[in-house]
Amino acid sequence: MATGTSFNHFPLIASQIVPACKRVVRETAKDIQDMTVINAPAETHWLQSSVYRATDQGVQYSGAKFTGTGYQLQSKEMFPPELPSSDMEAIAGVGATYGIYPEMGTRFMPAQPYFYPAVAWASAHFMHALDFEGLLAVGVTGSIGIEAI
Repeated sequence: MATGTSFNHFPLIASQIVPACKRVVRETAKDIQDMTVINAPAETHWLQSSVYRATDQGVQYSGAKFTGTGYQLQSKEMFPPELPSSDMEAIAGVGATYGIYPEMGTRFMPAQPYFYPAVAWASAHFMHALDFEGLLAVGVTGSIGIEAI
């Protein structure tokens, strides 16, 4: 007959899964935003400054500095940011109305992809971060005082 002590940490683990998933979603949106800004072609930096992420915590633009003139600033158009429909969702996007043209190219210029490569790069990190054991090791076990293995 086996003897020992057992602990039922399931309620604590269950309570930590949703916040851990929300954190991973927010971090992935930030990673996509950062990689998009790094990869975006820059002439006046308008395209880079229009990159945003929208989460349950609000909308944050990249903060890249626009280096054009006042007239150029007035003539720049932006789409309004798309907002997430739930707190388990995040959106990374480009607000510049011309943002698709550098991404896909036109008949007059070749494509300079900057957004889709950032999404592809972040998707691998997203799947790794959502690994259940990883969530337990980082988010849950630390909160109950167990060393992550």
